[in-house]
Amino acid sequence: MAGWRGDKRGWWGDTYRPQIIGSRLWLLSREKQLPETLARAEEYTREALQWLIDKKIAESVEVSGAWAGVGRLNFAVAITSPEGQIYRYSYLWSAQNAV
Repeated sequence: MAGWRGDKRGWWGDTYRPQIIGSRLWLLSREKQLPETLARAEEYTREALQWLIDKKIAESVEVSGAWAGVGRLNFAVAITSPEGQIYRYSYLWSAQNAV
């Protein structure tokens, strides 16, 4: 995508990489806490982790989010390796990080 809607605001190391690995979660910083916003946050998180599948590091990536209070999202991420091992991560994304 072109323009700010496609801007992933990636990691500083992306300066030296042909493919950036950031996310579009920053676009939600001024959004209301609605089901649609949560769905987009999950979509943006899956999109940001897609490179793991593309590079064959992961077989699949599952993301689920839930509101954890005013201006805070909690993400649960399950990454399945090609060997079938499941790695689970939880991340709290708060107002200081954009939502």
